[in-house]
Amino acid sequence: MRFYIINLWGYRMKIEFMPIDYDYFDFQGRNYVRIVGRTSDGKRALIVDSCDVYFWVVMKANVSEKKIEKVAEKIDGIVVKGKVRDGKVLRTEVLDKKFLGESVRAVKVYVSNFKDAHDIASEIDFSEVEKRREYDIGFVSRYIREKKVRPMNWYVVEGESLSGSVEFGGIGEIDVDICLKVEEIEGVDRKGVKG
Repeated sequence: MRFYIINLWGYRMKIEFMPIDYDYFDFQGRNYVRIVGRTSDGKRALIVDSCDVYFWVVMKANVSEKKIEKVAEKIDGIVVKGKVRDGKVLRTEVLDKKFLGESVRAVKVYVSNFKDAHDIASEIDFSEVEKRREYDIGFVSRYIREKKVRPMNWYVVEGESLSGSVEFGGIGEIDVDICLKVEEIEGVDRKGVKG
């Protein structure tokens, strides 16, 4: 599969890309993953993507639905003061979840920055709560798990060119041939057929 590359800031591009190295950065209080790799024609490429940051609050078995909703409302209001930024809960969802093979009711807590998840989880000490889970998962691990973008596999990546851009604090000025902000990413098999 061949893609033609127009390396101009702000243009939509499509490339075939193999991730090699993952890192993350913060910009305006949010987390973004930065993935360095190669295109199918050997060019050095960097893609920038994001994913939701969240953890789980597992409720005790005997807690009523009304109380669970009240706990979720309390969690929604949590803000932790930090030296660099204030960490906050963006939203919550009450869901059925399986933990260790057991069906439970849980609150999925979305936070603004993964670095604040531990401090926010520490604020959730309500009597209705059984346990808190996944607040210590690193951002790159969360990204790989959620987006299923694994190293040394091929993907078709479509997005906006950041080459020469000052977006994200000038990330487009990094020494690579192509820099993209991901809009769509889809796995392909080794023959270039969508997988």
